[in-house]
Amino acid sequence: GLCQYAVFTENEKQADRADRIFEMAIDSPVIVNLAAQSHRAVFDWIERNQLLELGAEHGVSFCKWFVCNGGYDSLNLFTQSLTSYDSRMQHILVRNWGVCDDWSHVDEDEQLQKLIKKYKVKVVNFPKLAYKERNIIDRNRLTFVEASQYKEFGVLSKQRLANFLKAAYAAFDSTGALK
Repeated sequence: GLCQYAVFTENEKQADRADRIFEMAIDSPVIVNLAAQSHRAVFDWIERNQLLELGAEHGVSFCKWFVCNGGYDSLNLFTQSLTSYDSRMQHILVRNWGVCDDWSHVDEDEQLQKLIKKYKVKVVNFPKLAYKERNIIDRNRLTFVEASQYKEFGVLSKQRLANFLKAAYAAFDSTGALK
């Protein structure tokens, strides 16, 4: 795929530095990897340019995959995103089990569960990759394709990686959002 660099900023003089994202989305699906604290700049860009309305005119739809670590700040940012867009943008909550292994506090949060139901948020569980394999992949900056052929990995390491990828793909597919 094609990787592009774009900047979301609140600086009016550079407000157009993210525009290529929308332009590219007119022709083909686009995935944008956002920093956790980018909500305000992205929201301002979308609102200032009326991109949700413009998207409808050009066949571009928006879906925010919110990868959550289960922490207080992460959940607050998710809630902020939900309430900012109201029901105008689909949200998918990705519960990152590689970072948090207990989501009971989220499941038991009545206010959050009401928002998830109100906005029809799909919730997926992103699996945990075994520590050894994850650390080797990170240290060597391997893609998953490279990792699946990595000489340091034995048969069981490769199987753990294959199982992780199978579970991750199944989680993404379960949303129906990638069709």
